[in-house]
Amino acid sequence: MLSIVVLYNVWGFCSTMTLCVPLHKYWNAGTDGTCKPAVYMWAVLGLHVATDFLIFLLPVPVVLSMKALSRRQRTGLLLIFALGFLYVFFSSFFLLFFFLLFSFSSLLFSSEH
Repeated sequence: MLSIVVLYNVWGFCSTMTLCVPLHKYWNAGTDGTCKPAVYMWAVLGLHVATDFLIFLLPVPVVLSMKALSRRQRTGLLLIFALGFLYVFFSSFFLLFFFLLFSFSSLLFSSEH
């Protein structure tokens, strides 16, 4: 699992740094160069949320199998890990909100209608 997260983060960093070539085209649309489509960045962000969810699920079987802890302590640990799941939920919601916002604004402000 750790190798998946490390590989994803290296890939995500490299893809973000090469989103536009040259990189300053990302901020200055008048610069000569090319940029990858926005869908590419949405895919990177979606994979980021997926790896967050996998990291959240990683300790759950271990906590459930701990016989040295009482039922109350295991429940408390799972509730603490549930806060991580709450983070994943809100970051997914945030991602969906911005995806819909950018999709809708591109329809509103396009010069083709």
